[in-house]
Amino acid sequence: GSSGDIAARADQFKQLKDYILSNSAGRAVIVAGDSNLDGFDPNDEPVLRDFMDQVPLQDACRTLGQGPESIDRFFFRSGSKVRVEPVSWRVATEFKTDSGQPLSDHKAIHVNFEWRLVR
Repeated sequence: GSSGDIAARADQFKQLKDYILSNSAGRAVIVAGDSNLDGFDPNDEPVLRDFMDQVPLQDACRTLGQGPESIDRFFFRSGSKVRVEPVSWRVATEFKTDSGQPLSDHKAIHVNFEWRLVR
């Protein structure tokens, strides 16, 4: 939560945004991972909104009205030839060690997507 942390997250999302914009024009995109952005946090929400607005991408959790939000996120958009849509979002309870301990310091997210060709 320090100013250095906030700046690092903003810079990382700027780099990701620039890469996607440079390499995916007209294409469907799914970006998934640990964003380290807390939804609706006054420092993180502007970074999240900027990323989603400029690429543009949607957040599967918000699109489906699911929650509670997680720092693990699935961003997506359709392309000129492929339509992508999330159909379910849930906390993924299956990611555990053999002894039943979680594999991460927070709960993973599981999202199912449907896709179809656009003609």
